[in-house]
Amino acid sequence: MCEWIKKVVPEKEVYTIPNMADCEFFSKEQKDPKLMSFYHVRQPFVITYFGSIGQTNHLEFLLDIAALAKQDALPIDFKIVGQGSRYSAIKNLINQRQLHNVELIGHQNKEGVRRILNVTDATYVCFNDLPVLGTNSPNKLFDSLAAGKLTIVNTPGWTKELVEKYQCGFYTDPHQPEAFIEQLKPFLDQQESLDTVKQNARAIAEKLYAKKLQIVKLAQVLDDQQ
Repeated sequence: MCEWIKKVVPEKEVYTIPNMADCEFFSKEQKDPKLMSFYHVRQPFVITYFGSIGQTNHLEFLLDIAALAKQDALPIDFKIVGQGSRYSAIKNLINQRQLHNVELIGHQNKEGVRRILNVTDATYVCFNDLPVLGTNSPNKLFDSLAAGKLTIVNTPGWTKELVEKYQCGFYTDPHQPEAFIEQLKPFLDQQESLDTVKQNARAIAEKLYAKKLQIVKLAQVLDDQQ
């Protein structure tokens, strides 16, 4: 985004301040048994999607993964949290495909997101396969990092580079659910590997995206304009 703006207005100074990770509100927590019961967690591993449920997100990709996980009898619960134009369609697909390992939860406020993140092991940042979406900067990615979650992305842009460089998650081709399962299996079998990736996620949130850091950057930009 920054590079494109520089091409449009090369005579202007362009500053970049990324989305903020709220490292004070979100934290790396142990799962709360009461919340696990409340959110009907039946399996030891939980993958959650947070965000809009619309054409842009194409959550059919996640349902394909859940269908394969069900077929292979993998111990995974999938949660879809949000609202949007495709909510009813996704709900119908879950029922039609008898995906009992998928729960659709409506829109949540920030506290609700924190509660569901508590019982979550990995988040899936899902978008349709369109090149322009590789430039997106989804808020829930930063919530996932702040909460110390294995962060899985399906767009081959800067988010792919981020999770691979800092080893806080992985990129998966949205059209290859089999590859997703193979990439996930080590984290199902090796708690130590999962813990390391979760620690990396929290560390990168604190180091690069913490709210206090972005506020300092913004203040410096505004000071420079005076």
